[in-house]
Amino acid sequence: MTDFSFYPEHIGVFSPPISATNQQLVDRLGFKKEFLTDKLGFTGCRHVRADNPVTFMAKAAVGDLKLKDKEFDASKIECLVFVTQNPDQNLPATANILQTELGLPKSALCFDINQGCSGFVIGLN
Repeated sequence: MTDFSFYPEHIGVFSPPISATNQQLVDRLGFKKEFLTDKLGFTGCRHVRADNPVTFMAKAAVGDLKLKDKEFDASKIECLVFVTQNPDQNLPATANILQTELGLPKSALCFDINQGCSGFVIGLN
């Protein structure tokens, strides 16, 4: 059995610029502010514009990664796992579209994990 270890030095992130505070969510949805903060554990949320597909967010995260890692070289990427709750479309897989748009090698393993709330944790695992 092969022991596979992965220790990323840099992780690219994208945080949408449009944000809503808990008070705005309370006013719009009618929840109690304490429920949002105590039960859900957040004080606000961020949204992308409706015309920005998830591939936009993924490419923005790669742009952030390039800023953090000056030696980033897309041609050396061997695997791309794209984790989302809502892909842009079912087929082809979003990871395959990103493979082409980001200039990853054709030999790279690329696939989607379409999960709900647990997607981030499953992706890290």
